Amino acid sequence: MDKKRERFLIVRLGALGDIIHTLPCAELLKKSYTKATIDWVVDERNAKMLIGNPNIDNVYTIPLKKWQSSWLSPSTIKEILDFGKKLRQNNYTWAFDLHGMFKSLVIMLFCGAINKVAYKDYREFATLGANILVEPKAKRPYRNYSIIQRYLDLIMNDEAKKKFLLRSI
Repeated sequence: MDKKRERFLIVRLGALGDIIHTLPCAELLKKSYTKATIDWVVDERNAKMLIGNPNIDNVYTIPLKKWQSSWLSPSTIKEILDFGKKLRQNNYTWAFDLHGMFKSLVIMLFCGAINKVAYKDYREFATLGANILVEPKAKRPYRNYSIIQRYLDLIMNDEAKKKFLLRSI
């Protein structure tokens, strides 16, 4: 597989602790695909945590609080569509929804990635934004199962591995 052609998008908007728990995913992707681009979409209130991270090439911010207060207003819809257009220009091969709620669904629907990966047990219709649904190894609540491991398992799931292999032939 031509690893330099892979373009990954991580969607984890907030909260701060969950963003910290998601950072190993960016590191795993960067170590596995050294020439790939790894981008991240995050709420603007949490962007400082990611900017300058050597495993992340681009950090895209959204005004999540503003959008949530007016999802259906014409100006918000226009902002979301414009943001989606900006993301689609990056021609992502993979997008990973590591948030799993309606707010990440919006990003997944408009990011334009070829492969959009999410867990089957996500809430708020978040699974509608994915074309690869992964069965989680552990069910809620996650006793004796690290949330970091859950995020890593989504990145390196069996379905994704099959697609990686098929593309390399």
